[in-house]
Amino acid sequence: MRTPRFLPVFSLCVAGLVCSSHAAAQPEAEAESGEAEVKAGPSMESEGADPVDSEVSDSDAPFVPHGNKDEAADPAAKDVAGRLAVRKEKPLEVHADVLVGFGETPLPGPVDLRSPDATAISLVLGVSYAVKPELSLGLDVPWTTASYETTSDQGALDESANALGNPMLRLEYRLVKPAFDVPLRFGVGIPVAQGEPDPTSADRSKVAQTQVQLTADAARAWREGEYYAVGRMPVTLGAGIEFPGDFEFSAAETLLLAPKIRGEVSTPEALPNGDTKLNSMALRSVTDASATYWFIEQLAAGVRGSLVYNIIDAVDYEPDTDVTQPSPLQLSIEPQVRGNYKGVIGFIGYLVPLGGQLGDAKMSGIRIGAYSRF
Repeated sequence: MRTPRFLPVFSLCVAGLVCSSHAAAQPEAEAESGEAEVKAGPSMESEGADPVDSEVSDSDAPFVPHGNKDEAADPAAKDVAGRLAVRKEKPLEVHADVLVGFGETPLPGPVDLRSPDATAISLVLGVSYAVKPELSLGLDVPWTTASYETTSDQGALDESANALGNPMLRLEYRLVKPAFDVPLRFGVGIPVAQGEPDPTSADRSKVAQTQVQLTADAARAWREGEYYAVGRMPVTLGAGIEFPGDFEFSAAETLLLAPKIRGEVSTPEALPNGDTKLNSMALRSVTDASATYWFIEQLAAGVRGSLVYNIIDAVDYEPDTDVTQPSPLQLSIEPQVRGNYKGVIGFIGYLVPLGGQLGDAKMSGIRIGAYSRF
């Protein structure tokens, strides 16, 4: 009988199925009998050091997701947080300075009109509170007394007087950056400065108070005219930049706007050889820069310089003849010595004009002040 051709192939398939079934059944049998050999996984001792020992902190990792960095690993962020923390922990700042000024004061009128030699004491007391680390509100109150040498010059007042200036409400917002701060400042005055805005008024006591205000403004090199604007509502807008550290540097620009709220020239002929009027708006630009170096924590030396430009004077005097008008620019410098005693920063400086009307009038002053945070 002849064997079919497919039989050898069929036999081989049957044999393969039998062998595979036997191999699959053997482990199951061993598992049921409990005789199967169980191999243990690798132990920590066999593999070496504990994996925990090789872990690193987030700050040491080659990549740290944003927001997980430790401040200690970012000195710039730590410095910003530190400066803000000071204002948060000690939000109250108290400051005061007194300036003793000497010299003559330029007065509205003919180009050579000056007050008698004066000795003026100008005091400014202030307080501010940081409602947020970046935002603070404050109040400054100025007061001045002045005495003048007796003179026989016609029209020159030698009457001693005291005068309260315009208290100023202040607002400051700080943009705190890693290397510097950018303060943005706004101020508005309470227009109660004593005096008479009309320089031709017959009220000598009021005119004397106005002269005191002008003397205080001049002694401070026209840098803080908002305190001494009589009959006006002073508004200040300013911005600056400050670099903290052992070597401190700062610069600022302030624009003083002083719209008139009272006063008119009653007797224009009182100031001879010209036409006198009160401008509806007074405008002044003040550019400040200062640098201070702390030799040690308790002692520093520095200098402050100012450039003032009187864009629009409060009193406008137009002479009848063609004469050279006083320069609207005023440059001054103030060398200072500073000290730090238990958080109270004190300073003394000598303010002297380098050019402009105040230099011609030989006006200068010694300024002493202090400030601290609580």
